[in-house]
Amino acid sequence: MAIKGISSTGSTAYINRLNSQLSDLHVQLSTQKKAQTYGRLGNDRNIALKMRADIKSYSSYNDAIARANIHLSTVQNVLSSLGDIESNARADFNGTAMSLNDGSFRNVKIGAEQRLNDAISLLNEKIADKYLFSGTKLDEKPISSITDIMNGEGARAGLKQVISERKLADLGALDNGRLTIGTVGAQVNMAEDGVHAFGIKLGNVTQAISGLTVTGPVGAPAATAIDFTGATVIEDDLITIRLIMPDGAKVDINLMSKADGSNDKDGFVIGANDAATAANFQASLDAAIAYIANGEMLAGSTLMASDGFFAEPPQRVDGPPFDTAVAMMNGTDADTMSWYNGDKATGGARSSYKVFASKNSVLEVGTRADEEPLREFVKNLSMMVASTFDPTSDESNEHYAGLKTRITKGLSDDNLKVGILDLSTELGYKEKHLENLSVRNTSRVFLSQNILADVEMSDTYEVSAMILTLNTQLEMSYKTTSLLSQTHLINFI
Repeated sequence: MAIKGISSTGSTAYINRLNSQLSDLHVQLSTQKKAQTYGRLGNDRNIALKMRADIKSYSSYNDAIARANIHLSTVQNVLSSLGDIESNARADFNGTAMSLNDGSFRNVKIGAEQRLNDAISLLNEKIADKYLFSGTKLDEKPISSITDIMNGEGARAGLKQVISERKLADLGALDNGRLTIGTVGAQVNMAEDGVHAFGIKLGNVTQAISGLTVTGPVGAPAATAIDFTGATVIEDDLITIRLIMPDGAKVDINLMSKADGSNDKDGFVIGANDAATAANFQASLDAAIAYIANGEMLAGSTLMASDGFFAEPPQRVDGPPFDTAVAMMNGTDADTMSWYNGDKATGGARSSYKVFASKNSVLEVGTRADEEPLREFVKNLSMMVASTFDPTSDESNEHYAGLKTRITKGLSDDNLKVGILDLSTELGYKEKHLENLSVRNTSRVFLSQNILADVEMSDTYEVSAMILTLNTQLEMSYKTTSLLSQTHLINFI
């Protein structure tokens, strides 16, 4: 009778275990992974899960940075183009004659309109059907058309109408800047017609005429008195009166006495007595103030009207009637054209686009067309486009010159305002910061991948060696089992 193999049951279990290990090693060799489930990684499974989460997170951060870089790159291109347009416009306003007589103002106006159209087109730039300068209102075209800005739409007033209303309010019913001027005996009196922001405001009077008495400006509304009683006025005596325009600019009128001739905006005739001299002085003063009011003052009036139109909410003269108005009012969507139609939230332009660029880094890179440097740029070009001039009028000549001076200043960079270059520089710093964060994120992904590889990936050489060892063990086990299976009592004896 044959004897069963020694420990056959134990031997079979051992061989099965070796085969199972060999099978696992072949799977590791083919997949190059230590295990096919996290559970079989043992204590390393938590590390593996953490590294995979890090890889996903930091890769997502870099995807967000890549999208933000496309936004910022396009914005920077727009700002660069706007900077060029601004520079060329400034050269136009500053380089041509300040007079209407040579007709160059027509080219200035044509150039301003063309540059304004170009600026509006750039500020309406979009990527993938999303507008760059609308803040959070990505589907809303930020800037209205030049036609709507100038002329309005339906019942909604455009810039031209707002400028016209402000002009009436600043000129007043007498077209003299809302001043009242009169003479009593030998005393000439000037006064503002009320306490409000419109028209010309009175400044100091300087003179060196023996016996002439000047009082003021004092009171509210301000008043000034120039008393010729007992004054000894001789030829070429000078009286200088400082006037303050609606935008705060200061203009001096210089009235010089003369022995004969006629009274005009530059001087007055010395009369036969104090009262006559005072009357002549008032005639010259009336002419000088009317000249300023219909010239230089209108440039300041245009600036103030434009400031109001481009404000949020827009500001308009509270009227009609406008020539006696004493206050401003808020324009509404129903009565005033909106030049900017994007996001108007108080949180600021940058917060309209937040980039989650790293675990603890959130950068705000949003842009809006109503930001100060962009708003001021559009406003300054719009002022020239909206204004009209009469080449045959000396006063209109002063209006043109004064407006050009203000626009040139508005298009110039200084330390008191944020310019287009400042905006570009700010966004440039954010671009650089995002670039640095992207490098750090990439390094973190690379580190996590290395740790994950150490935890999950098997060593091909080590696995191959283990397979070779197991194969040898299996061969020996098979031979041993085979020999044991052939062992009988008779062979043993």
